[in-house]
Amino acid sequence: MDRPFIEKRRNKRTLFAVPISCDGDVLKASNPDSFSLHGTVCDFSNEGLSFYTNMPVYEGEKITVLCSDIWDERKSCTIRWCSTLKFGLYKVGISLS
Repeated sequence: MDRPFIEKRRNKRTLFAVPISCDGDVLKASNPDSFSLHGTVCDFSNEGLSFYTNMPVYEGEKITVLCSDIWDERKSCTIRWCSTLKFGLYKVGISLS
């Protein structure tokens, strides 16, 4: 028997499709470069958001996010996960730091 899906989030996520841009530093020793990426927000809550982008990022990275459709200023965030959807398309989850 299949078990019903149980949402573990504390805050309800709102679906939202708007542009987002991020800046950060790659912390891996093999690639010590800063990066800038752009994408489209998928959903957001009071604690974080997820978005689609064409660049993979690393869990634990600290980034600065600008999404003027949601916030009036840049926000400091932490990357919580990055999933490959298909070659060249990634979904990233971030939490507000």
